[in-house]
Amino acid sequence: MTGKKVEDHVEFYESINPMTIVSKKTSAEIPPFINVQGTHDTLVMVGDARSYAKKLKAVRDAAQPHHKPRTPDVFIELPKAPHGYNYLPGIRGEGLNYTVESYLAHVVAKL
Repeated sequence: MTGKKVEDHVEFYESINPMTIVSKKTSAEIPPFINVQGTHDTLVMVGDARSYAKKLKAVRDAAQPHHKPRTPDVFIELPKAPHGYNYLPGIRGEGLNYTVESYLAHVVAKL
């Protein structure tokens, strides 16, 4: 995706890894987050997404009230959905796109 080999750019890939970001930054440094994960995703394992959501929640819960985002983080797990399913025509994909649009509009409105 970036055109860089992982073994040649370990530091770069670590810097964009969501688990690294949530482990090394404070709640105030992490923007509001929406994570949509299909249980049949073969590219990003659902267990990894659950771990990320759990870690992010722990960082938020440990933060002082004034360091928590005004928009809550959202984790949506979609049964039987594969990676990128929302690009396929259908009501589930359209529904997800609407949900993400609404969430982002809410985030922008709070800026």
